[in-house]
Amino acid sequence: MTTLKFRGKEWPMAFTLEAMDLIEQTAGKTIDAVTFKIATREDRRVLLCAISAMMQAAAKDGETVPTAEELRKTATPGWLIDAIKPVVDCIGEGMRMETEEGPGEDDEVDLVLEEIKKKESPSG
Repeated sequence: MTTLKFRGKEWPMAFTLEAMDLIEQTAGKTIDAVTFKIATREDRRVLLCAISAMMQAAAKDGETVPTAEELRKTATPGWLIDAIKPVVDCIGEGMRMETEEGPGEDDEVDLVLEEIKKKESPSG
């Protein structure tokens, strides 16, 4: 399970259908069109919403997680850059098929996940 440290706590994250829908709703585009970078205010808004959505998806019943706005008010640009990798890793975990074996030479490749990985860029 992917975690992200915020305010001295390791927050578990999960990429579920609920998180996926919330990210798409927030971004106003499909998940394969979302890029995770910090170059613009809109980029940062989408990334923070994704982080909060994935924290919420992994939260225990009744557990309160930071909202995107709470993250925005207290997070630093450096923290947000460091958060991109766990976000992409979490999406990768969520998109992975539940099998014991890794992908073989003739196995299908998840093109959405591969596109997200290509777009991952700490510099924006």
